[in-house]
Amino acid sequence: MSPYELEHYLSAHIPLSKAMEVEVLQVGTDHVLLGAPLAPNINHRETVFGGSASAVAILAAWSLLHTRLLSEGISTRLVIQRNTMDYELAITGDFRAESALVDPAGWGHFLRMLRRKGKARIAVVSVLSCKGEIVGRLQGEFVALGAEPLPVAAPEVEQPDLTPTEPLLFETERLRARLLTPADADALHAVYGDAEAMRWVGDGQPLDHATCLRWIGVTQRNYARRGYGMSALELRATGAVIGFCGIVHPGDQPHAELKYALLRTCWGQGLATEVAQAMLAYGARQHQLYEIIATAAPDNAASRRVLSKAGMQHVDSHQYDDGSTTELYLWRDGVTPAP
Repeated sequence: MSPYELEHYLSAHIPLSKAMEVEVLQVGTDHVLLGAPLAPNINHRETVFGGSASAVAILAAWSLLHTRLLSEGISTRLVIQRNTMDYELAITGDFRAESALVDPAGWGHFLRMLRRKGKARIAVVSVLSCKGEIVGRLQGEFVALGAEPLPVAAPEVEQPDLTPTEPLLFETERLRARLLTPADADALHAVYGDAEAMRWVGDGQPLDHATCLRWIGVTQRNYARRGYGMSALELRATGAVIGFCGIVHPGDQPHAELKYALLRTCWGQGLATEVAQAMLAYGARQHQLYEIIATAAPDNAASRRVLSKAGMQHVDSHQYDDGSTTELYLWRDGVTPAP
């Protein structure tokens, strides 16, 4: 099972992993490595909540057994019976959990007991780390119940890598849109780390540099999976990166959604409208995305003007459970932009 497949499985079957924004970094025969950011797991002391740390550690341990049993052709029910958790240091940033068997030599005995009696126990350890330091350790005893052989399936077709072969996506009169790379982390942080600029984006909080780098990784996986995602925007005259724009599916939603953000020094020059129009056309032309949505805060008049001038129609006002409201816009290929 690949990291992508495991992450997708966890997100679909263990919703807590999605809420904690757990990322599968490595899947090996002897270990599983998960990562999680501080922001969705933070406590009132601005460190990781102990329950989140424990949950990610358990998830890493469970995932190791799950993937190893699948590789053995066994379908079973895995439950944790008991565990101990040692919190050695406060977790002050993004963290990782790496799992391994307490006794690797006992795997064969575990399988024999499971196949013979339909029930077996095994111990797994998960080590938590943050900023290169070990910050915690969990040891758990898991029980496997039942040992049904997996049904014989047709050979899997390898998912093709849909990443565009050329870094340049398109050009406008003043801008150039290209694929994101890890080298764009500083430029991304300059935009998304600006508290004033971010008050209209997402939860209104600026992103730290580590989160920006992580989102570049998410974008590159989107390229491979869908063929599109966020892109860097360069001024054609200078080559300077002044913002980001793209088509994404937040939370794996079915609707393609337009997103953009520019350096504050580049606001008020018509650049957002210029790239929004081009990005919508690119989505339709290159990826057959003939309906694309966008959202804007009710009080964000500038963004609402951009979406309207780009040819998007205001179709609804949506209220969330917390009482906040967002304005929903829709673009359909062939609709004439507003003057």
